[in-house]
Formats: sequence, C-alpha cells, structure tokens
Amino acid sequence: MKKTVVAIMSGLLLVSAASSAFAKNGWQQMDEQRIQQGVRNGTINPNEEKELYDKLERINQYAEQAHQSGGKIGFMERMKLQSMKAGQRVAIFKDKHDPH
Repeated sequence: MKKTVVAIMSGLLLVSAASSAFAKNGWQQMDEQRIQQGVRNGTINPNEEKELYDKLERINQYAEQAHQSGGKIGFMERMKLQSMKAGQRVAIFKDKHDPH
C-alpha cells in the first residue's frame, strides 16, 4: 500500500513537472509548428520564415533578460511578453494567408 502511494506521488510529480515545462514553451512550439506548416505548404516564403524566427528569438531574449533581471518576471514584463507573443501569432497568420 505504501509503495503504491509513493509510486502515485512520484508519477504526479513527473506529470506536473512535464506540464509546467510544456506551459512555459508550449506557445513557442506551436508557433514553430505553424511556421513549418506554412513553409511546407508554400504559404510562407524563406524571407518571411527568417523574419518570423527572428521575432521568436527576440521574444526569447526579452523573456530571458526579464527573468535574469530580478529572478522573477513582473506584471508589466508578463504583459509585454503576452503582447509580443500575440503580435507573433498575428504575423504568422498574415504570412500564411497573404497572396504571394
């Protein structure tokens, strides 16, 4: 009985750690998948792909700087990151749906 409880608790810890890692990088993975899908089907050209990946890199750099500045991302920094991510999603959408 005790072993089962320990096994369940350790399993829950692994699941929660994995889900928090996915939440942190989930938006980035989704954006990268959307960019790659656009490249594969020809709706995003190489120049647009480079611009989109450059924007992703700038978002990552800002998030890293914000985290390192105080060890914690503040409210305004989170709001700016959310705004940057939303802008990235709009840019991906526009590049995927623009007439070439």
